[in-house]
This record gives sequence, structure tokens and C-alpha cells, in this order.
Amino acid sequence: MSAALVFAAAAAGGALGTLAARWLAPRLGMMCRPNPLVPQHTRTVAYLGGVGVAVGIVSGAAAAPGWWRALPAWGLAAGAVSFLALGVLDDARPLSPRGKLALQAVAASLAAALGVAAPFTGSPVVDAVLAVGWMMAMVNAVNLVDVSDGLAAGICGAALLAVAAAHPELAPVALATAGAAAGFLVFNLPPASIFLGDAGAHLLGFALAAATLRGWRPGAPVAGAAGMVLTAGVPLFEVCLLLAVRRRKGIPWWKGSSDHFALRLQVAGWSRLQTAVVAWACSAILAVAGALLPGAPLAAQVGVPLLVTAASAAAWHALLRWEVPPRRAPVAAAAAPAAAP
Repeated sequence: MSAALVFAAAAAGGALGTLAARWLAPRLGMMCRPNPLVPQHTRTVAYLGGVGVAVGIVSGAAAAPGWWRALPAWGLAAGAVSFLALGVLDDARPLSPRGKLALQAVAASLAAALGVAAPFTGSPVVDAVLAVGWMMAMVNAVNLVDVSDGLAAGICGAALLAVAAAHPELAPVALATAGAAAGFLVFNLPPASIFLGDAGAHLLGFALAAATLRGWRPGAPVAGAAGMVLTAGVPLFEVCLLLAVRRRKGIPWWKGSSDHFALRLQVAGWSRLQTAVVAWACSAILAVAGALLPGAPLAAQVGVPLLVTAASAAAWHALLRWEVPPRRAPVAAAAAPAAAP
């Protein structure tokens, strides 16, 4: 298998699939209207990017014959298709939070039953339950971080490239997914002409979860768990930040708010592209650290998580200084009478 060939085939498939999805989206009514919680989102944009990413993954996998021999192919395929379909359904007709979680649990359970899990405890039932929880956490974390052009796809792609480098048996699927994300980014970099939507976030979240589960090394359970958290560090940081800030503000955790780290950085003066590139870099660095951690000396297994925790706390403290102001509706602003002198 040529890593470059798999990545290139996936990137080409992802770009062509995304181009087709962008053409198809308005014809199916799959368009995302402006969201007042996201200041940069001021126009209607196609919302079917996950289908383009899926085309890229299939293209990359086709360029790596035999990849399924070392992996639970049926579980990966079932999970990917289920989460993609769930995301498309939610994009077309938004589900309630409870209904979405229930369907996510079904999709994750199917994947876990077909082998997408890790030997955390040695008990198949307990390991499957933990895998289902991790998949659901990753899917929702990637969904939450997808609030700015180029952000979520680049974060997942960077993490999966690190996984591919550290785990040769995972390389075909990880490279195919990272390449598909790169192809999608051709049309998703700011200003984006198509969004991932729930379909893309669910698919990439599942891919990230599956890669970290399959990369688990039972010889160092604590370091392995820390490595999984580091590999998914940027989306998990977003989840923790949002939950804490929404709790402080009295907002239910499932309700939307403009407290995402990317939006706060843009209030601080960063551009959308700067925000995305720095997040990609952080994701790549954390994923490399996570992949290497289980085989590292004990001092590194202790020191690296502590260092990352301290850096995350500092970033958290800085981000809280910038609040995203509410965006006024353009029509209301135009209709408002002029202020008296």
C-alpha cells in the first residue's frame, strides 16, 4: 500500500464528492440558513458535506486493497453508514436531543457489537459499553466544534494523520479519512461554500472514535486512556469549555450558545483561517503525543498529561476574557429609526 496513493485518492474523491454534494444540496433543500449564534454565518450555505467526505473515504479505501484483513471491516462499515445516515436525517429534519442520543446509541452499539471496541477490562460486555460511550462522546464533540469554516474537518484530519503514522494497521482507513477531509476542505475553507452538517460531523466523529479505540494498547491502560484523550484533545476541550460556561450562565447543556472557543478567538481578533490552522496544529501535536504516550518512559506518561492540562487551563482562562456579542438581525437594524442627536 502506498500511503501517498491512498491519501491522494481519498482527497480527490472527497473533493469531487463534495462538489457533487454542493450541487445537490439546494435541489434537496439541504441548506443551512444563517445562525444568529455564529456571527460569521450570514448567508445560506449548502449542508451536505458529510456525503462528500464519505465518497472520499470510499475512494481512499479502494486504493488500499486488503485493509480489512487487520480490522473489523463490518463494524467500521456499519458504524460509518449508520452515523452518516443519522446525520443526514438530522440535517433534513432536526431531531430532538433525546431522540438523537437514542439513535446514536443504536449506531454505536451496532459498531461495538461488530468489533469496534477496545480491551479496556477484558469483559466483552463492559468493553462494548465503554466503546459505545466513547463513540457517542466523540460524535457529539466533533459536532460541537463544527462552528467555524474549516475547523472540524481539519482537526479530525490532523489527528487521523498522526494515528496513521503511529499505527500501521490503522493507516489505510485513517489516511483515507484524513484525505477525504482534506478534499472536503477545498470547499470548506473560509469563506465556506458547503458545511459538514451533522452528517459529516457524525461520520468524522465516529472515525476518530474508532481510530482511538483500535489504537488502544492493553499493556499500559492508564497511559492508553490518556493517549485517547490527547488524540481527541481539541474536541474534548471544546466540550468541557461549553459545558462549564453554559452551566455558569444557566443555559441547559443541550442548548446552543456562542461560547465556542473558535468564536471567542475571533472576537479576540483572529481570522477564521488563523483559528482553523492553530486548532489543526494543536490537534496534530496532541494526537502525536497521544499515540506515543503508551510506549513512553514513565516520566513522560506523567509529565505530558500534566503539561497539557496546565496549557489547557491557561487557554481556558484566556478564552473566558472574550464574550461573543449577540448579532442583530439585519432587517431589524435597517428598520430601526435613527437615534436622536
